Amino acid sequence: MSESDGVLDLKWNNGPSNLQKQLVQAGFDLKVTADGQPRLTGVDAYVIPAQNGHTFYSAAEDMSAVASFVENGGLVVMLGGNVEADREFVAKALGYQGA
Repeated sequence: MSESDGVLDLKWNNGPSNLQKQLVQAGFDLKVTADGQPRLTGVDAYVIPAQNGHTFYSAAEDMSAVASFVENGGLVVMLGGNVEADREFVAKALGYQGA
């Protein structure tokens, strides 16, 4: 995700870069997608930084691809930011419908 998607506001908080540095320091291999949709094929986990922009991740992401990734055993690690946005993302990733 990038600032152009409206999901992240890097002027307010540069958390995604800090998260990336911490994961690299911990020894993880990363594939970073800053623009466009992430390629979830061949990855073990999809790590999502805390949302701090005005657009929900679930509106900016290809949620059918995320749902397929989860359905096939993929791990999504989401750092909380906006409770309503987080709930919507999880509901769409797991295929929940209704209240």
